[in-house]
Amino acid sequence: MTLRVVTALPGRAFEADVVRRLSRADSGATVVRRCLDVVELRSVAGARLADVAVVDLSLRGIDRDVVAELHSQGLRVIGTVRSPQSVTGLGADAIVAEEAEAVFSALRGGVAADVVTNRPPGAGGRLVAVWGPVGAPGRTTVAVSLADELSRLGISSLLADADTYGPSIAQHLGLLDDASGLAAVCRLAAQDRLDAAAMARSAVALPEGLRVLTGVPRAERWDELRPAALDAVWQNARELVATTVVDVGFCIEHDDLAWFEPGVLSRNQAAVATLAAADVLVAVSGADPVGLVRFLRALPAARELAPTARVEVVVNRVATSRVSRGELRSLLASHLAGGEPAYVPDDPAAVLAAMRAGRTLAEVAARSPARRAIQAFAERLAGVSARRRRRRAA
Repeated sequence: MTLRVVTALPGRAFEADVVRRLSRADSGATVVRRCLDVVELRSVAGARLADVAVVDLSLRGIDRDVVAELHSQGLRVIGTVRSPQSVTGLGADAIVAEEAEAVFSALRGGVAADVVTNRPPGAGGRLVAVWGPVGAPGRTTVAVSLADELSRLGISSLLADADTYGPSIAQHLGLLDDASGLAAVCRLAAQDRLDAAAMARSAVALPEGLRVLTGVPRAERWDELRPAALDAVWQNARELVATTVVDVGFCIEHDDLAWFEPGVLSRNQAAVATLAAADVLVAVSGADPVGLVRFLRALPAARELAPTARVEVVVNRVATSRVSRGELRSLLASHLAGGEPAYVPDDPAAVLAAMRAGRTLAEVAARSPARRAIQAFAERLAGVSARRRRRRAA
C-alpha cells in the first residue's frame, strides 16, 4: 500500500529533495499535496487525502490544536525543526531535523540519531477534577476549599478554574480577574513555550502556599481553553506541584456537530479533556431531592469520560440532623459502588462570610462544620491521618 504524504514546508530548501525522493517508484510513498499554509493543510486533512503530514513546526498558524486536529483526521504528524533536541514538538508524533534523510527515517518508522519521538512528560503529581451536575451544588466552594486544605497539609497544590460556563474562583478568593491565568498558560502551551517555571509565573500565590490559575473573565471567551493546550497544561502542572485541583463546568455532553466536523471547537471540551486526564474525579452532589436525582443521572457520563480516575463523591449542603444523613446514606448505597461519600454540612453563614471576604473557609470560619468536613475529606484524599494533622498544627 502506497503511503500518502502531504507536506507543509513552504520556502524550505530541503522540501524539493523530499518530493523528488518520494516520487521514485521504489519509495513506497507519494506526495499528494504540497501545502503553502495551514488552511490548505487542514483542508487536505479534512478531505482524508493523506496518511502522513510532514510539517514545518515554525509555519505560521501551527500550534497544538492544529496538530490535534490532524491527528483526529487520522494523520501521523512529522514535525521538522532546526534543532530537534530543543523542542517538544506541539504533540507531533516525531520531530526531525530539516533534512530529507531525517524525514525518510521518520516515514519508515525508524529511529535515527536525529529523530526524536515525541512523548509526554512523566506522570508526576496528581490531577483532581471537581465536577458536579447542573444546579450549582457548591462545586466551586468544594474545589477551592479542597485545594486550600491540601495546601495546609503541606502538599504543594495548584487550583485551576476550567469552568467555561460560570468561572468564579477569582471572585471566591478576591483576586483580580481581568487576565486569566489559565488562558495565559494555554496560549503558551499552544505555542510550545510552556514549562513548569512559566506555570509558576502565571499563577497567583496565596499566603498559605496555594497557587491559583484564574479562569476566563467572561464566559464567551471559553474558546481560549482549548483541549490540546489543556493537555499540555495539566502535564506541566504535574511537574510543578504534587496535586492540581481543577474546577470544571457542569456540561459534559458531546457536541453533535463534532461528528460532522471533527476539528470544530466545543464549549464542553475543556471539561471533557480535564476529566480524561484526571487521576481523581471528585463528583459533587447537592443533598436535596432534585439535586440528588440530577447527580445520579449525570454521574455515569462523568465516569465514562474519566475511565481511569478514582471516583470520590461529595454530598454538599447536608442538613445537620442524623435522620437526613441516614436517609442519604441509604439512598446512595443502592446507586454508588465504592467507598463512603463525604458529607459536607450546610453552613450558609460561613460560606457567605468567606465569599464576602474573598477568603477560604479555613481563614474565615475555621471551626465551621462545613470546613471541618472538607478538611477531613482532604486528609482522606491525601492519605494523611487526623493525628498527623494535629501534630503538624502543634
